Amino acid sequence: MAKSKTTKDEEQKVLELEYKTELLPSAQHKTGLAGLVFLVRTMEERGMAPLPEVTRGEGESWTIRFTRESFQTLFDELVEMRDRLGLTDRVHFPGYCQEVGRLLRDADVFCLMSRGGGFGLGVVEAMFMKCAVVATDVRGVNEVVQEGVQGFLVPDDDDEAAANRLLELHSDRSLVERQAEAGHTRAKEAFSREALLRNIAKVYEELLSNTRKQRGDRE
Repeated sequence: MAKSKTTKDEEQKVLELEYKTELLPSAQHKTGLAGLVFLVRTMEERGMAPLPEVTRGEGESWTIRFTRESFQTLFDELVEMRDRLGLTDRVHFPGYCQEVGRLLRDADVFCLMSRGGGFGLGVVEAMFMKCAVVATDVRGVNEVVQEGVQGFLVPDDDDEAAANRLLELHSDRSLVERQAEAGHTRAKEAFSREALLRNIAKVYEELLSNTRKQRGDRE
């Protein structure tokens, strides 16, 4: 549950996220929470401030408290690195965005460096929009992307391998186009609404067939 409130000590908005691990709907949500807690703890060890406050309640419950300044701290290091490398006009942090389809439509390559998750939905969306993919070889994502066909899979702890694959795609336009087209085809055939309905119907048909067979054997 998330709630916004104003503290008595200072007139500023505060966002509090309250989680109970057992109530999170999927492994992907639990992984996301664990990643956020790990990130805040790491930044705390490095002396960065101000930081979101993370407190653990009873059992597997957590509260994460953000102020505007502490939320910004999460991104300051990335922004500073971008500016230091002279990439201000090339690397953008759009924040919350409702035009994801437009951004993917304008992109040639989609990169996902996740270390875990449930299902690679973001990858599927990118493939629908004809993006070649560079992603980590983790569960969910590796069920969507076939290595070397719709894109490339790299170890989740190997940033250099990901960078090399991105450079390879950057230098070979025809490779990007082949993988993008293959990804679009796979997304439609395996993950579209029609494909989902076909798969559900197939499961029901198999269940009905097995039921009829079992009844026949008993008779």
